[in-house]
Amino acid sequence: MSLAFVSHRLNALSLGPPRSAKVKSLSRTSTSCSVPLHSCLSARRNGVCGAQLLPSTHSTAKIQRIEAVGAVCGKLKTRKAAAKRYKITGTGKVLTRRPGKQHINEKKSSKKLSQLGKLKQVDHGDLIKVKRCLPNASIK
Repeated sequence: MSLAFVSHRLNALSLGPPRSAKVKSLSRTSTSCSVPLHSCLSARRNGVCGAQLLPSTHSTAKIQRIEAVGAVCGKLKTRKAAAKRYKITGTGKVLTRRPGKQHINEKKSSKKLSQLGKLKQVDHGDLIKVKRCLPNASIK
């Protein structure tokens, strides 16, 4: 095989411009777009962070993606395991089950088992972790 044939095959297999050229083009476009803070927060709340609503002539609003490096953030998602373990009251308190009622219940009195069946309020130290796991809950 000749060297010219090999270089021709390598050029045919290349997948576009080198990576550095892509980064430069993104950095040029990102400096021209600026998103106000209030629109970024509302977009994050709606799960469209990094997007900007633009007025259009159509009945629906267009969403323009901003290809900026710092504008990437995710949707706030609930951890389903935590949602099954905790109950949030109408006043914003977090309730959970008491430990000690899964097994070895034969030697425990019926009064003790009845007390273990009631819900208890989550401690303040654990409340911070629960708030992080349940971002859309109205926890006070």
